[in-house]
Amino acid sequence: MVLPAGTQLPGVGLALVLGVAAVAVGVAARRVRPRVDAAVVQAMVPWMVLGAVIHVAWVTDTLPPQVAAVGAVPAVYVAVAIAAAGTLTVATRSGAPAVVTAAVGVGAAAAVLGWWLTRVPLAGAARVGLLAVTVAVALVATVGILVGMRRIWGPLQMRPQVATVVVGGHLLDAASTAVGVDLLGYTERTPLSRLLLEAAAALPTAETLGVTWLFVLVKVALVVVIVRVFDAGIAEAPTQTRLLLVVIAAVGLGPGAHNLVLYLQG
Repeated sequence: MVLPAGTQLPGVGLALVLGVAAVAVGVAARRVRPRVDAAVVQAMVPWMVLGAVIHVAWVTDTLPPQVAAVGAVPAVYVAVAIAAAGTLTVATRSGAPAVVTAAVGVGAAAAVLGWWLTRVPLAGAARVGLLAVTVAVALVATVGILVGMRRIWGPLQMRPQVATVVVGGHLLDAASTAVGVDLLGYTERTPLSRLLLEAAAALPTAETLGVTWLFVLVKVALVVVIVRVFDAGIAEAPTQTRLLLVVIAAVGLGPGAHNLVLYLQG
């Protein structure tokens, strides 16, 4: 099995609702044809966080029973993607689609996070500080990687903010996983990632370096390769490439945000 623990296929009713909603948004987007530029890629970040927070609420059994099924993977990410695409489609007529889409995403993510924080015991100041340092380390590492790529291969064709979202999302996942597993005692739910942790645990370096260093290195290598590969095609098919990069960024930022929010629980 390669899916994360806790993956739960939606029931027939929910699957139908999501399917109909996806078709409706797809038809509307085809008519409106919203522009997917670098600003829109950035606008998707709060929506990725929203999906992560909803899933944390599901993991911690704090979602209301009436909507609990939506919090499971993959339904939560499908539902949030439909909502984000629908918001962007509607916002296209506003003249500032990226700003409106980002604002709605921020508001929704903040509301759900605030609601969740009132229903769980919270971690102490020391852990909150550790999580802040984790975010800072991920940001610094992201800048370092992008600067290094520029010096080795020259300027990227994609906008810096797009590359930052993609690299930063995966670095946040790597950093938060390292903190959670090596320092806080959490376990990795994704089987493929768990194999890397087990491989590192079997090495003599486990006692001094922990068990996540190999996972972090693989994450960094993969995201560098991904950015290089997609950067070569962004000039030929900018819209399709940016859409794929949004999905790739979500695969990193979603789990990373999920980790940080989960660690806030005391």
